[in-house]
Amino acid sequence: MVVRALGRPDYIYQQVELSLRNLKVEALDLWQLHDVDANVPIEETLGAAARLQEQGKIKDIGLSNVTLEQIERARKVVEIVSVQHMFNIAHRQQQPIVEYCETHNLAFLPYFPLGGAWLPMPDEALARAAARHNVTSVQLCIAWLLQYSPAILPIPGTSSIKHLEENMQAAELVLTPEEWTAVERDIAA
Repeated sequence: MVVRALGRPDYIYQQVELSLRNLKVEALDLWQLHDVDANVPIEETLGAAARLQEQGKIKDIGLSNVTLEQIERARKVVEIVSVQHMFNIAHRQQQPIVEYCETHNLAFLPYFPLGGAWLPMPDEALARAAARHNVTSVQLCIAWLLQYSPAILPIPGTSSIKHLEENMQAAELVLTPEEWTAVERDIAA
């Protein structure tokens, strides 16, 4: 079953109301348009989000899985604070969007910061690189994202406090540019 993006304004209103009710909050801190509906202009979809923002139901608006052209179009309708895309040490196809976010002071939220089940990391090379720096592979991936751009805000999921604490330790890993180049070269090989 293929799930199609739905960008009709009535659907946006409905989903925001459901989220508010389910989360038991009066406003969503960040609402992300996760996919652009090919049948509805992004301006129309985000016009609905802008009206919800004016009503105080959405505080900030972000985008996900968009092109640079779609970001530009979106920013003409409403203030955009973040862009989310798949991005990690082994998969950097969205580098131009990271650079755009950095230039325009937008947060870049990488999903699958550790690869993802359908797009795995080169495990052995990653493990060797992490061991050389006395960290876990996860910590190395998060640290790489943190050093890559000041616009990046990694959001690795976890369901345990232990893993959350381990993830937080990634911020302490400081490598020289030469060391990062060596890590990247090892993983690309």
